[in-house]
Amino acid sequence: MPNFPIADTRTENISFEKGIMKVVTKSVELHELADAIENVKVADELANGEKYKLLIDLKNTKQASIEARQYYSSNQNRNVIAAAFIIDTPVNLIIGKMFEGINKPFFPVKLFNSEEEGLNWLNTFSG
Repeated sequence: MPNFPIADTRTENISFEKGIMKVVTKSVELHELADAIENVKVADELANGEKYKLLIDLKNTKQASIEARQYYSSNQNRNVIAAAFIIDTPVNLIIGKMFEGINKPFFPVKLFNSEEEGLNWLNTFSG
């Protein structure tokens, strides 16, 4: 059993260790606003109010609603310092680009093909 906080929601497996919130999305048909609200709440609880860097593995993501993307990019996600999205399909790329370009979160977002690249980028941020 890991010695760091972990959680499981309808759409995500979430863990928090050394300032990095790692999220692996689950293969569900639609990631909805209620899921976004729950996931942000769970992540904030795992971080115990600390600000964190977010590493999101989007490989299983099929679709995210406009409302879910808007919620994630809003100040409701106020503890996020920066977010690295790990993608491997055209669908992941579209979701990542929509989040990055259309939803325009207040924190930096960048897309990567590997977890290692994403972590290296996140580690350039303090906090």
